[in-house]
Amino acid sequence: MAKTRGEARAARLRQMEEKYRLRAYTDQEMADELQVRRETVHEDRQAIQDDGAEFEQIERGRHKIKKASFLSQIRLNPLQSLPLYLFARKSARQIGIAQAHVIEAMEKLALCIQKPMTDKLAQAAKRLALNPRAEQQVKVFEQITEGWIDSRRIDIDYVRLGGTHEVRHTINPYLIEPSVWSDAIYVIGWSEPDKRIMPFKLDRINHAFVRGDHFEEPKDFDEHELLKHAWGVWTASGEAQWVRLRFTGGVAIQRLKETRWHPLQTEPQDQSDGSCIWAAPVAEWREMLPWVRGWGSSVEVLEPEELRREVMLEVRRMGRVYG
Repeated sequence: MAKTRGEARAARLRQMEEKYRLRAYTDQEMADELQVRRETVHEDRQAIQDDGAEFEQIERGRHKIKKASFLSQIRLNPLQSLPLYLFARKSARQIGIAQAHVIEAMEKLALCIQKPMTDKLAQAAKRLALNPRAEQQVKVFEQITEGWIDSRRIDIDYVRLGGTHEVRHTINPYLIEPSVWSDAIYVIGWSEPDKRIMPFKLDRINHAFVRGDHFEEPKDFDEHELLKHAWGVWTASGEAQWVRLRFTGGVAIQRLKETRWHPLQTEPQDQSDGSCIWAAPVAEWREMLPWVRGWGSSVEVLEPEELRREVMLEVRRMGRVYG
């Protein structure tokens, strides 16, 4: 439903107030950001001031709301602020495009956290606004989010990895999940044509349409149980496979031990020859391939045999490329 003129102005005033709290703007800069006339910004700034906000001029022609004139409703100490700051920075990198929803969320969060995180996050939001715009990706993001929040089914046109044409799926979105090892975001849900729960990478969804019919998430849906063996977001219908890797070299082993790479991994075991064995039960080893390849000659796949063969083939292909 379209907003009335009054509703649109009220929303714009709230947005302007949030932006003025973060940094100083000239009337023209604010007009350009909101895509309105300069005169409109001047009138709206006066309305915000009449409503009790106290402005200061940082420099000639630039206005900012004094921090002392507003109080955030959320109180966070520095140690509570840092995790939210890190989550927001990670989210901005994962989205990657100039998406207004993400930019505005970062700006609002910046109002709730402590300095210097406030300034850094506001600057990150400003830089994100300079990224390329991808309107279709934004529409997909909006439709997926709307369907998930409202428990409504979604039609998506999806091109799988390596595929050449779109396939229409009707999905019940149960979860939106970021990938652990990349900047990808997935929607996980029941796929009607496939009759199973599947992950769909948002970047591979060309179109998304929220339907009118609703769904109920199954009471036995357990996202932790679903993803506990996943390397990222890929799940498997069968038993998880144990992946065992031998690491060599002091730097590689140090890096290996600095991070817990999988929630169910065993503790790395030092060997008498100086190597180190790492193991974890993984739902789909193909999802691990980029990570395994990234260690180069510092890692040897011990099992499963299929993963070992795939890496051996990759080494041979690389040998042909580099001679």
